[in-house]
Amino acid sequence: MESWLLCSLATSDNHDDDDDEMVQLTSELKSLLNLSPEQISQIEQCSQGCLHEVQDLFTIDDCLQSIHTNQWLLDEGVDEVASQMTSMLNQTQLSKFLSWSDHNAEAIEKLDYINVLGGEEKNAPLFEFGVDEGIADGD
Repeated sequence: MESWLLCSLATSDNHDDDDDEMVQLTSELKSLLNLSPEQISQIEQCSQGCLHEVQDLFTIDDCLQSIHTNQWLLDEGVDEVASQMTSMLNQTQLSKFLSWSDHNAEAIEKLDYINVLGGEEKNAPLFEFGVDEGIADGD
């Protein structure tokens, strides 16, 4: 936040005065800090990526707000099926399942849900079982 404010302070002369609050804030900071033109130039050079970062954060915020506002983007069916499945397990079983899923996340990502083939595949994901016990002797 501080970087963004300093960046705004340094670049305030280069932007439109559309946001009255921002104009007031930057003018207060300028008078309070009494920065020299050289300092403002240095701040401007140091904060080149700051504007891009702020724009990226606003983009992410817009996306999250859009997802929240448009409930159709959330797949309630998946939540419902997951809730039904997890409700069948007790806390210990659920904990072990989540631990196993986390441990085998890479193999789970490799699963092909569209083109399910029968039999052995040379590129098939390798799942590990016995997460709590470690790898069995001889493996």
